[in-house]
Amino acid sequence: MKGLHYKFISCVVATLILLSPSATAALSQQPPIGVSGGLTDVQSLTGYTYNYQLLKQTVALWADGRGDVILERTLQNVDIDNWASTTWYFDWYPGNYSQIRAWDDSGPLTYSTSQSGTRIYVTVYFRRLIQPGESYHFSLAITIGNMASVSGNNGRANWYTSPGSSVQEFIQGVTFPSNSTFQSITPTPTTQNLNYLEWRYTNTPPGWVHTIDVSYTMSNAVGVPLLLQIDPAWKNKPYANYPPNDTVNTIGRWGCFMTSAAMIINYWGQRSQTPFQTNPDIFNTWLKNNQGYDAGNLVVHSAIPRYATQNGVSLYYKGAISGRDDSILDDYLSSGNPVIIGVNLKTDPQGRTYPTHYVVATGKTTVSGQPTYSINDPIYGATTLYEKWNNNYSSITLFSGTQADRRSLRISAHSPVELLVTDPLGRKSGYDPVTGIFWNDIPDATYFINTIAADANPDQGLFLESKVLLVNNAIDGQYSISVLGTGQGAYEINAFASDWTGLISRQAFTGTAQVGSVYTQTVNYSSVISLLYLPLIIR
Repeated sequence: MKGLHYKFISCVVATLILLSPSATAALSQQPPIGVSGGLTDVQSLTGYTYNYQLLKQTVALWADGRGDVILERTLQNVDIDNWASTTWYFDWYPGNYSQIRAWDDSGPLTYSTSQSGTRIYVTVYFRRLIQPGESYHFSLAITIGNMASVSGNNGRANWYTSPGSSVQEFIQGVTFPSNSTFQSITPTPTTQNLNYLEWRYTNTPPGWVHTIDVSYTMSNAVGVPLLLQIDPAWKNKPYANYPPNDTVNTIGRWGCFMTSAAMIINYWGQRSQTPFQTNPDIFNTWLKNNQGYDAGNLVVHSAIPRYATQNGVSLYYKGAISGRDDSILDDYLSSGNPVIIGVNLKTDPQGRTYPTHYVVATGKTTVSGQPTYSINDPIYGATTLYEKWNNNYSSITLFSGTQADRRSLRISAHSPVELLVTDPLGRKSGYDPVTGIFWNDIPDATYFINTIAADANPDQGLFLESKVLLVNNAIDGQYSISVLGTGQGAYEINAFASDWTGLISRQAFTGTAQVGSVYTQTVNYSSVISLLYLPLIIR
């Protein structure tokens, strides 16, 4: 019956099956394992039709075999009244799914999920009702475990896709770990750009099947072009928001994090289809002019991928970790993703260990029998963490070329205060100096001390420093910011919001703190258009 759009269920249209040896036994006992979708309701949709004008299925594989899947679709409604949603199911052994989101050309879409065993159903709700004759373009993302079979450094991606109806344009793209070498590829891809393979077909008939079988070998080394903040070409240029005639506060003195970010951008620029390269001078100027520095002259994390994207480089910020985590660092490096790590450590009176210098980790290695990491140090050049920094680090800033949610909220405080933030659902993150409690309830939020020592030498006693509360994948609604005084003096709070497109907006407020003082701000975050409202409430 037409019009019963709330009963529409999509299934059995596109199937993406894993045929790895480790999953063979499970496959014989489970329903077909893979990615399926479309529009079918066996009770009410018989005889009603739609067309795929575009079905683009891209998979980015990580070193452990998990895949970040994006299904991009343009569906044309032929004769379905009031089409409101579509449900896709994903059925992949052993049923590990995460990072689900959906969007169209106007912003994020709402969705719902249900899971039974290894199968998960994801229903995406359209922004508007789609009438017969109309087309709708939207995307769905999901991360699926075990999409490739991996043993040591060897991997195999072997699956098939079978759209259940005709498709005007079908695209299957797979991005392999960016340090991979291919052992075999079947069938021959339409295009290949380094580690990216793509197959394209037009006007495929119902029942058509596309199979890929790719064997590859990964490496523990990532080739990142070296940049030095002390290069004579730019070392004496004023850094960040310092005056144009400042000859002391220069890139050579303070530019370690910014230069490390430029190396990450250049690495992904080399791997893009339109190669792009930058340098610390050019990048520093762009950051100054595009809200890329906070009041403490420290880099705003979300500005890095925004700059890259504007120059045709696919780069995404994946979050920050305060502390050491070798498992995450190894995962990123083995997957071909260089990251920024913080070294040259200090400890504050609260027992927080934090870095004062930043370098790029470029791979895993061994020195004198000790496992360690190769690094590009923007002052000391290509070396290792063991040889230069006693094998210690205490922060990780994560980036990858895999598409990710751009939404974030960054709140920085320039002493003498601490921050305690409450999100729209009442969850808290930050530090309360009165009770001595560290809060970490907000998912994907990190509270840390962001510090750079002049010339990577903390013994000089010269630092750029701020407290930063960073909320990755921020949700819409009101955030409450408690500014908690730890000393006497002026402070400045900066709030940077990045919306779903990466657009950055900024608001700032200032005040004077005393020991025990509490000031409260509210920030209304919007993921579609970055809007910050900061009414001051003092108690």
